[in-house]
Amino acid sequence: MNTKEIRESIEIIQNLKAGNYSVISQAQSYNLTVEKLQDNKVLKFFARNLTTGEVVSGNFYKLRWEYRFRPCEISVERAYIFLRDIS
Repeated sequence: MNTKEIRESIEIIQNLKAGNYSVISQAQSYNLTVEKLQDNKVLKFFARNLTTGEVVSGNFYKLRWEYRFRPCEISVERAYIFLRDIS
């Protein structure tokens, strides 16, 4: 994931309020949970595919002036594709 993709992913999460959502990504339905902690210094997302049970999740940590992304048990690319395609 390059810097532009990280920024895009952060913007997607920042534009959502903390809470639960029903979303579509890559023509699949997911239940998405967004958490924002420590004055938005920690952004978390957790999504479960409602058909297959696949989990897509990750955390963004703000360190000084930039965020670091840590996906949970998935590739960084998979997390980006999921976030980019949600509607």
